[in-house]
Amino acid sequence: MMLTQRLLHSRVTGPLLALPVLLLSLSLSLSLLPSLLFQLLITVALSTVLQPHFGLVVEHLYPLAICRFFHIGVLKIALYFTGSKYHSTFIDNRTTLAPGVFIHPIPNLADNYCYAIIRGSSCVLIDVGDAAATQTALQYINDKYEYTSRSSRDPLTVTAVISTHKHWDHTAGNASLLSQFPSLEIYGANGENVPNCTNTVKNGDTITLLDGALELEVIGLPCHTRGSIALRAVASVPPASPPATPCAIFTGDALFCGGCGAPFEAGFTPSSALTTAQCMVKILLKGGLDALLFPGHEYTRLLLGNQQQQLTAEGTDGMGQAAFFEVRVAQASASKNEANKKSASKNGTRQAGMRPAAKLCRHCIQ
Repeated sequence: MMLTQRLLHSRVTGPLLALPVLLLSLSLSLSLLPSLLFQLLITVALSTVLQPHFGLVVEHLYPLAICRFFHIGVLKIALYFTGSKYHSTFIDNRTTLAPGVFIHPIPNLADNYCYAIIRGSSCVLIDVGDAAATQTALQYINDKYEYTSRSSRDPLTVTAVISTHKHWDHTAGNASLLSQFPSLEIYGANGENVPNCTNTVKNGDTITLLDGALELEVIGLPCHTRGSIALRAVASVPPASPPATPCAIFTGDALFCGGCGAPFEAGFTPSSALTTAQCMVKILLKGGLDALLFPGHEYTRLLLGNQQQQLTAEGTDGMGQAAFFEVRVAQASASKNEANKKSASKNGTRQAGMRPAAKLCRHCIQ
C-alpha cells in the first residue's frame, strides 16, 4: 500500500498514470458502458491520480500528438453515433456584423462551434477543431449566399485563423488549413502554445483583417486556460452606414449560453488568473448589454437545465460525458480551494485569489 501511494503521488508517475486512466474510461464509455460505471472511472481518475498532478498533465501531456488523436477521435466517434454530420443546423444562420461583413457559425465535432467571418471571397475562421467539416460547411454556405462568382464558384479563401485557446477541439484543424493556405496567419495568445501559431497576441491588442474591414480586440481571460482569450469584433464601416450589430464577442470556452468553462488553469498563475465571475464581468464591460455572444460550445439546453437544479452527483446523471468530466474538475477545484481557506484560517493568514466564486464553479462546465 505504501509503494502504491508513493507511485500515485510521484511527480513523474502520477501524470503518466493519469492519462491512460482517462483515455481508457473515455474509450470504454463509447462501447455503451453504463453511465454510472463511466462516472465512477472518471471520479477515481480525478480524485486519486489526476487532481494532484493536473497542472503537469495539462502542461506536458495534453499537447502531445497522442492526446490530440484520442481527444478528437473520441469526439468524432461520438458525433458519428448521432447519425449526423453536424451537431446543429447552420446554413440559414447568418448574422450581419456590418454591410458586407457576415458571421456564420459552423458546427465542429460533437458540440464545438467554429465561426467564419466573411467579406467577399475572403473569410476569417475562429477555433477550427475540424478542418474538413469546416471547409465542407464553407462550401455549403458559399453555394447558398454566393459570396464568390456563380460562374467560377471558387471556394472561399481563408486568410486567417484565430484560436481562443490551445485545446485540441479548438485547434486541431490549424495544421491542415496551413498546409492548404501557405500564407495563412494563425493567431494565438502569447505563452498559450497554440498549435501552428504564426502570430502571438496579448490582452488589449487589435487584429486587423479582411483588408481593414474587420477589427478584433483581444480580451485576455486567463481562467479556462492561462492564455485563454475572447475576441471583440467590430467592423469598420462608413459613418453613414451604422453597423447592423454594435459588436460581437467570440468567447471561446470562457462563457456559454447559461454557464462558463471550467477554470482548469486558474490556479497555475494566481497573480494574474481571473475567477469565472471576473471573466463574465470583463466580457460584459467590453461588450455592453447589446453585444452578441458567440460561444465555443453548444451547451445551451444542458446549461439552462442546470440552472433549475443544484449541481450534485445525482444531478449529473443526464449530462453528456464532456460536461460531466468538467463538472468533476470544477467540483474538485472548489473542494481544494475550500480546504486551503480552512487551512489559512487556522494559520491566521489570508489566501490571495480565493473568491466566493467557488459556488459559481458548480455551474462552470465546458
